Amino acid sequence: MKPGPLIMLILGIVLTLFGGALVAGGAVAALGNAAQGTDGFFTSPAEALSTDSYALTSRFDAPAGRVPEGAGPVDPDLASFLVEVASTTGSDVFVGIAPTDDVAGYLAGVAHTEVRDIQTDPFRVNYLDVPGTERPEPPTSQDFWIQSASGPGRQSITTSWEPGAFSLVVMNADAGQQVSVDVRLGARTGLLGPVATALLGVGVLLVLVGLLLLILGVVGLARGGRSNQSPPATGPGAPAPAVPAAPERPRYPAG
Repeated sequence: MKPGPLIMLILGIVLTLFGGALVAGGAVAALGNAAQGTDGFFTSPAEALSTDSYALTSRFDAPAGRVPEGAGPVDPDLASFLVEVASTTGSDVFVGIAPTDDVAGYLAGVAHTEVRDIQTDPFRVNYLDVPGTERPEPPTSQDFWIQSASGPGRQSITTSWEPGAFSLVVMNADAGQQVSVDVRLGARTGLLGPVATALLGVGVLLVLVGLLLLILGVVGLARGGRSNQSPPATGPGAPAPAVPAAPERPRYPAG
């Protein structure tokens, strides 16, 4: 048995299996990209948040030591995030994102509630009430918001990831007490489309090459098996083919 066809057969099996796995991964990425839609997001279920104070806040920071010096915001086509809120009391609602230092100055001396942790299964929110005696100015009168939206019904903002310390703030648009809202979060990435294309392209190529090697290996092994069988000798000096012996006749006694 020649080693060449056997090696091609083994390599063909490996490439076909690996290429099939890449095709499957590309199909999953393509389905995920289609599920996002052109302007869509992967979104969480709407959950209720409420406080008797003037504002709900949540702080989020870039991981320490992982942000290059001078780094700017991430391209929104690579990663963007959605925050969608709707008042459950019928009042106009405000939602905004701003640097944490600006939010801290705005809410200094104002009673507000920090959302420290959210667990999803089961849903549970850990709050920290910050006491205060001051009444804040309406949030719409402030100019430090990076993104903000306010009004009746459902309001939403979208933002990309940016290094630094930022806070999300949800309030009544008139800066009144007792904030009660349904909140839904979402995320979107533009990487799924290119990733799906790359995985499908490379996967299909590997499958085709693997199938070709499989065919060549099987054909080579079949030819090698036939060549190992010696043909019958012919010509002068070749031994005569064996002649089967005649059957022995039965002998009968003389009579």
